[in-house]
Amino acid sequence: MFRSSGRPKRVRRVPRVLLLGLAATLGAAALAGCDTTPVLLHGTVSTPQGSRVSGVTVALYSSETTVAATATTNVFGDYEIRQSSGVADGPYRVKIDGRWWPAGGSWSDATDVQISSATVRTADATVGAVGSLTATVVDDAGLPVPGALAAVLDDVTDQVVTTSATDAAGTLAVDVRIAGTYRLQLAHQDHPLVDVGGATPATFAVTAGPRPVGTIDITTGTVTPPALPEGPTRLDAGDRHTCGATTDNTVVCWGSNDDGRSTPPTPFLTFSSIGVGAEHSCGIGTTDTITCWGVNTYGQLNAPTGTFKSVSAGANHTCAIGSDDTISCWGWTEFGLTNPPAGTYRSVAAGGAHTCALATDGTIDCWGYNGGGQATAPTGTFSRISSGTYHSCAVRTSGTIDCWGENSYGGADDPAGTFTEVAAGLDFSCGIATDGTLACWGANNYQQATPLAGTYRSITAGGYHACARTLGGAVRCWGLNHVGQAIPPPVLQ
Repeated sequence: MFRSSGRPKRVRRVPRVLLLGLAATLGAAALAGCDTTPVLLHGTVSTPQGSRVSGVTVALYSSETTVAATATTNVFGDYEIRQSSGVADGPYRVKIDGRWWPAGGSWSDATDVQISSATVRTADATVGAVGSLTATVVDDAGLPVPGALAAVLDDVTDQVVTTSATDAAGTLAVDVRIAGTYRLQLAHQDHPLVDVGGATPATFAVTAGPRPVGTIDITTGTVTPPALPEGPTRLDAGDRHTCGATTDNTVVCWGSNDDGRSTPPTPFLTFSSIGVGAEHSCGIGTTDTITCWGVNTYGQLNAPTGTFKSVSAGANHTCAIGSDDTISCWGWTEFGLTNPPAGTYRSVAAGGAHTCALATDGTIDCWGYNGGGQATAPTGTFSRISSGTYHSCAVRTSGTIDCWGENSYGGADDPAGTFTEVAAGLDFSCGIATDGTLACWGANNYQQATPLAGTYRSITAGGYHACARTLGGAVRCWGLNHVGQAIPPPVLQ
């Protein structure tokens, strides 16, 4: 978390009856349209895993440079070339998605297709994919829904790009061909069309490989995202820079890069946990050891040896939970910052000049500077904790938020309602309500306490900006952006 007091300086065959049902639901044209002339050539374009690919151009060539007819695959990857296209009987060659059929290569490598009005010819093709959206689809009773159809829509063009269906266990894996941001729609013969995410459709960033969505209730579109590691492990904001993990846990940083604070080690390591401070960052790699980068004035980069579960960076100090659940701290030694209490803990949150930690029994311990009461923890049991520059906040097991510490701007006020996550920054705080929406309070001079619409699953607050991760995994930021700290890189958008 933040902490500086300085101001900004598998193949599935889709049942035809369901295909027709979804075509009607999605408003797609009938597979054959109004053309009743004989079909001369037809086929299906799909990925190796069986997702049907929409919008692929199929061209019939009478010579290497002469196109006789074209067609485009529909939302189910199917295409047809009919006699109405004016194609005469004879030998032709087919190009699908810019590749000569059936094996690519050149014109001379293509296979002749003998077109005849008396015989329907077939030319299927397989095209590659960069990644996929994976999920489990259930009904309102929590039971898996087999045979549910899923359509992936490009979030920019609003066009269906691929479709697939759930298997007998309700498992869905639908491919996409190009990295980007997508939405999902589901339909089933027993359920109407639904946008995944509900009234505010969720968007899902796909870069490479599987993008886990979670569990989807087909009756409402509600998404229960995959379980995340406890604490600020995949997204963290500092004073003027932010770091986040991609779908493969590779860390990327943006914003100020003074002293290399936004330049993770090269080659980029795979991190399971990220901690971002005022001018430095740390991450836990695949060997469970800690690597830090950025400013090292107080030794805040000098991580101890050993293995760890999570890490949190403060203004000029860093703390981590070890594999034995004890806390280690290093860096600035003032106010006893590097002398954590004994005992076992679930998570730790380093602030400006104080730190708080959530013990295994759910209680909170704090230490360090206490000039504003920020190191005087409340009693009770909690599930989440976050420390800002001068204050801290935590989510009680009841779901309400309790904040403490310096409160000149209202950042330590306790908001109404129930929450699942909380983040404390510099004089402001934000939380994720139980319905997935955002709420912020406190200083708002850079709109840092004016959150974005939508539903989210994790959040972090920095100096004068905040960032949150959507249900689909994309990162959105708001607030001060004078050095780019509120503009995530495309791989996270």
